[in-house]
Amino acid sequence: TAPGQTVLVYAGVPPDIAGDDDEGLTVTGQRGEQQLSRYRVRIDEIKRIPGQFGEALRGVESLPGVNAPPFGDGEIVLRGADEDSNTYLLDGLPMGYVFHFFPVNSVLHNDFIQTIDIYSGAYPANFGDATGGIIAIESIDEVEKFGGNAAFSLFSANALFKAPFDFNDDGESDGYWIGAGRASYLDLTLGGFLPDGIRPPVYWDGQFKTKFNLSPEHSIYFYAFAAKDSFAAAIDDTPEFDPTKDLDPIFIGASLASDQAFHTEALRWEWSPSSRLQSRITLYWFDNIRFFDAQLGDITFRQKQENGRGALQGDFSWEPWKDHLLVLTGGELRSIQVRQNGTTVRLVDPNDESPELFGSPPDFITIPIRDSYRTQYNTGYLMTVWTGWGFEFKPGFRVDHFALNKQTVVDPKGTLSYAFPTKTTLLSGAGVYHRLPAPETYSPSSGNPNLRLERAEHYAAGIQQEIGRWLLKAEVFRQYYTDLVVVD
Repeated sequence: TAPGQTVLVYAGVPPDIAGDDDEGLTVTGQRGEQQLSRYRVRIDEIKRIPGQFGEALRGVESLPGVNAPPFGDGEIVLRGADEDSNTYLLDGLPMGYVFHFFPVNSVLHNDFIQTIDIYSGAYPANFGDATGGIIAIESIDEVEKFGGNAAFSLFSANALFKAPFDFNDDGESDGYWIGAGRASYLDLTLGGFLPDGIRPPVYWDGQFKTKFNLSPEHSIYFYAFAAKDSFAAAIDDTPEFDPTKDLDPIFIGASLASDQAFHTEALRWEWSPSSRLQSRITLYWFDNIRFFDAQLGDITFRQKQENGRGALQGDFSWEPWKDHLLVLTGGELRSIQVRQNGTTVRLVDPNDESPELFGSPPDFITIPIRDSYRTQYNTGYLMTVWTGWGFEFKPGFRVDHFALNKQTVVDPKGTLSYAFPTKTTLLSGAGVYHRLPAPETYSPSSGNPNLRLERAEHYAAGIQQEIGRWLLKAEVFRQYYTDLVVVD
């Protein structure tokens, strides 16, 4: 805008004041977002965080409440919760994993990401199947012109391209498409420098998103994103009979091979008739595939696991009392398909605190696995947001039903805050949360199909103060976990 110019901004669909040729300004934003135990960062902000090696998702390790080993595999610990108890979402869709075997690289192109929300505890009812935290990634949702970029390094290359649609040639966007991908060539650049029998990690990933604007109120999205990693190593089974060069004899002939992959495809319809009513219906398919093959002496472990699901997801918001009451509700119907084949290693006596790898009689045995089962995991939630006179109250609950063990849980949760005129805000919140344990633990042949959902209670309170462009925040929390699944 020019100096002295006045721009009238409408929070919603603008009325027809001057005809169809009048240009307007569209403002997008988030409604009813939580402040307690949540940090939102934009991609331009997170790129400036030191130590993230050019990867946006590595930057979240520097945020409050996040703990990660300095040279780890990218998995993070949120307020002491197990790293496997977190859930990663891309535009509300599931991801199998977020970092490749070579942990500097994530499975998402940086420029495909718009914002990252980290919920370290007491998160709202629309998030589920997690007892630790939620990492909610939002992709870019606006493309004005054709463009893109490509980058090459010693280990991999990546590229992203995007363009808008204009089917009517009227200069107005009818949607857009975005495509990104990465491929590694570590086996070509480093393969000649590694010992015989070791194949460096090889990986690729891709993301595709397209949007079609059917009308000002209706939009259709299509998503497809995936990643794959593989790694293999083996020790020569021919000893040199030189005690200064040979490994311990138990490692002679040992081998390890590991593959992991996931893919997600989704079709989404969004309807926004007004700023006070929105709905979103999503149909998606997700599959997480893992293969592991290891041998050490007479002990072998070879297993392929497919953990997939088809789901119908719905989310709705309605503002019956403008600026004071917002109602959020939705649910998800999941049909889960698990397949496992191969062998696994089991400890003969789970109470043995010092088992021997090659004891006599053996402390470990190899048992076959051949499982295939289908079950349902259905959820629903309701949350209201009451605002006014400095207060914001968000009571809600979530219902989860796991058909395999016929377990139904109802989890209450909510937050309460009060903002003083001095820009000081007091925050508090609590909630109960459940999640499905890893699918291999439900194996009828090697696990326990009668396992219950893992459970956590989150309590948090805090205070934040705005000082100019600065935001100071302090929080205390308590998280209590029960019904944890332990692998023997």
